[in-house]
Amino acid sequence: MTVESEGARPRELDARTDDEGDARFAGLAFRQCHPDHAGIAETVRASAAFPSRFTPPGARFGVLYAALAPETAAAELRRRAAQLGVPVSALSPRVMLTIAVRLRRVLDLTDPAVRAAWGLTREDLASDDCARCQEAATVAREDGYEAIRYPSVAVVLADLVAGAATPADAPVADNLAIFADRLHPGSDVRVVRSEVMPLEERS
Repeated sequence: MTVESEGARPRELDARTDDEGDARFAGLAFRQCHPDHAGIAETVRASAAFPSRFTPPGARFGVLYAALAPETAAAELRRRAAQLGVPVSALSPRVMLTIAVRLRRVLDLTDPAVRAAWGLTREDLASDDCARCQEAATVAREDGYEAIRYPSVAVVLADLVAGAATPADAPVADNLAIFADRLHPGSDVRVVRSEVMPLEERS
């Protein structure tokens, strides 16, 4: 596979070997989004224009973000509404996508040993400063990883405040950041269902 260079590799990640953090994933993932971005191509294209957890500013690639449980995807939406200072209903319309995912090479940042090998902490994964995560994403994509598995920021923040070592409902509290343009032969990501999300305020 031809891999484009995205710039200099962060110095602290240079010593990492190619197979550190390798994992596979096969199962369902869930994504909430605006109906205009309900297709894989549309959502990846839109992602490239907006820096996010694993999408660097000015990136030449987009990222498909999905959760391993619909409740986690909904929690991420509530967190976004809180960041914007608006009720969640203000973000309507939204749809919940069910995505069939089969990946052969995933960087698993839910594993503390893998995080340490990449110079990352749980706090990095929950920080509003996404620079460290974006650096890791750029390197992982260059090295042929198809996705990054990581704890949901909404869940990590809640558990850090509570002093918990791991999310109470792991592993369904995990998310995937998928590099849809880096899928290996035999890997697949496709939407199998789309449902309108009722956006009700929590009491």
